[in-house]
Amino acid sequence: MHIRHNVISLFFLGSMIVVSAQISAKDVASEIPAQAINSQIIRTAAERQIFSGLCTGVISPDQVVLVTGFSSKGLKATEVGIRLDQTGMLISKKAEQLGGKAVLKDRLRGAHTMTLRSDNAEQAPYTAVQLVDIEFPVTTEIERAVDALIPLGLDRFGRDIQLEPSSSSQAFVFYRVKDPEKGIENVFDACKRAVLAQACLNSMQPMCELPAEKVIQCTRIDYGSLSAETHNGRNRTTISIEHPSRGHKSLESTGKGSLQFTGQANFSFATACITP
Repeated sequence: MHIRHNVISLFFLGSMIVVSAQISAKDVASEIPAQAINSQIIRTAAERQIFSGLCTGVISPDQVVLVTGFSSKGLKATEVGIRLDQTGMLISKKAEQLGGKAVLKDRLRGAHTMTLRSDNAEQAPYTAVQLVDIEFPVTTEIERAVDALIPLGLDRFGRDIQLEPSSSSQAFVFYRVKDPEKGIENVFDACKRAVLAQACLNSMQPMCELPAEKVIQCTRIDYGSLSAETHNGRNRTTISIEHPSRGHKSLESTGKGSLQFTGQANFSFATACITP
């Protein structure tokens, strides 16, 4: 068994992915079902070479999102809804002018119980809060956007928005990866290339005599798990990504910097690909 170290810089789809690998390689022979490469059956029995690598990857956010809401109260639920719709249109228009997009989420609704009071008619029993994510390109001057949008009616901020306003401060500006699945795929693809490149350094293995893209084509990621730590000054949060993916809905942090992932990945190369 040989242990080698190397660092490889790769560029994918306009985003930089930096990958390092520490690997061990061994040949494992076993009987496996027919393997299909590019929808073609190669051989009914094959050897697989198994590789494990310690990988690091970087995913950079491409969006900055305001996680907010706006509220209204009234004597009738219908008039409350109308006011929220009007406010929503104003916020959407301003967001577009600023180069962004307002995405309306859930609407929270509540009502006070009317009890033994003579002035019930003067109360505003109905209240509602419209949740909205306001998305901008990551290069947006977000403070200017906040100053322009808050006067239009934004009065709820953060992840834990309730019907009643909270007296505590909450983070409401998040830097997000717009297409997390693509970013995750790029990280693991770069990890695969790095591990295989390491395996072929000063190696006489048959697969190393093949064109690099042929080797990539014949190699699968059996499993990978990488994680990154983010913090907002007080609390630390661990963000994990896996391959095969489990349907990551979002990758985000409160900081503008890139998410730096570290972890282990396992790969296997079908030696049947060596023979045409």
